[in-house]
Amino acid sequence: MKTGLTFSTQLADINDPEIAAAVWKLVKACDDDFVPPLRWRNSTVARNLINDLARRAEEPVLYFDMLKEQYLLIASLANKIVGFISFRNQYSCAELNGWNPSNYITTICVERECRGMGVGAALYHTILAGLPDELACHYATTRTWDGNSRHILLLKSYGFKLVHHAANDRGSGIGSLYWAKEICA
Repeated sequence: MKTGLTFSTQLADINDPEIAAAVWKLVKACDDDFVPPLRWRNSTVARNLINDLARRAEEPVLYFDMLKEQYLLIASLANKIVGFISFRNQYSCAELNGWNPSNYITTICVERECRGMGVGAALYHTILAGLPDELACHYATTRTWDGNSRHILLLKSYGFKLVHHAANDRGSGIGSLYWAKEICA
């Protein structure tokens, strides 16, 4: 990881045209980094993804529309948005039984040129320790897929625990891994 760079993180309004444009650009750039791609999804929280895919769109418009219904943290470097994390406040689902309600992280995107520089870590640090009191939860949760080793490593570095594995719900041999962390309030 490169050091010496400082990223600012803040809650942001995705309805602000400049922020929306930057987030849209990131969503499109990161689309194929997800399994399945974001453009195939009709929800940020759908379970059993393989059975709940949208039509195979050319762009992740439905997914981006879902982000507009969530909270958004952005990371900036020199006044340029280089990453974001979206989350649902007070979210509950069966897969996270015992960890509900939580701040459920649905998406993290980091500009390719900034990966490995601490952007994701800065965003996770903020969601774990820097949210305003009105958004505080006892738990932070997320999910990722089998084989997403960089994200899994980041989650483990922040003390997240694997709490549920949904086998094959993203395709043959690709399951969803649900992670949770208790946050001291």
